[in-house]
Amino acid sequence: MRDNSDHLRRILETLETESALSQRALAGRLGIALGSANQLLRELIARQWIRGALGARSPVRYIVTDEGRDALARMTRDNLYRALASYRAVHQRVRGALAACQSRDRAGAGAASVVVYGTSEVAHIAFACAADLGVTLVGFVEDEPRASLLGLPVRSPSDVRSMSLDGRPFDFLLVASFGEDHGIRGRLEALQFPLERVSWL
Repeated sequence: MRDNSDHLRRILETLETESALSQRALAGRLGIALGSANQLLRELIARQWIRGALGARSPVRYIVTDEGRDALARMTRDNLYRALASYRAVHQRVRGALAACQSRDRAGAGAASVVVYGTSEVAHIAFACAADLGVTLVGFVEDEPRASLLGLPVRSPSDVRSMSLDGRPFDFLLVASFGEDHGIRGRLEALQFPLERVSWL
């Protein structure tokens, strides 16, 4: 059976502040089927983490018990620990890719300059790692460009065809996304971007 701990944690978090939610409303909040919400509530009741009580405006209110609050605290800590572990893994991977750009074919050439393809949370990690490594971050590329991110320009992939962004030359394009390599590679090939200057996470 699939691990439902994340759903259980989110239900407990929600019921701590909104105990009068119907099962249908709760299912909508979590983005799950009504039957799944019913099953999860039964599991929480069986574990004695919540109890049902008649409500004034709804047939049933769900009250989080002391045991439920303790369980919620444990699950929240575990969730944060997993998030930090994931962050560390991504941070190491991004840092390694930028360090490789810094050292690749650049003996005595000074700091590498990089444009990051993508503006997700990974791009924020790349911004921090670049500053730490002394890599010059020139800007970002995104399929839907906008004015700026973290004070740097965000342009369309076609704007970096000539290995420069807003008139600033750069050495490498770091693709800061996971699972989209094939589509991005196709767009870069169509633009005749030099793929030997692309670093993939």
